[in-house]
Amino acid sequence: MRVNPKDIAHLVVIFESHESIGIPRTIDQADGVVEILTSPDYIEEARALIEALKEEMRVEVVRW
Repeated sequence: MRVNPKDIAHLVVIFESHESIGIPRTIDQADGVVEILTSPDYIEEARALIEALKEEMRVEVVRW
């Protein structure tokens, strides 16, 4: 996904606080590209969390 680079730290904290949903990994900090590593068991929860984050910050899903 792509977010505002200043929001990367916030996104990481949110995912880390939801321990088993996914692990955020910054791909390109300058462009705000982040991927979320998750297991098939938690894919729906990860998608729901990403959708909820859209209310707090600009989130562009590049690929599911």
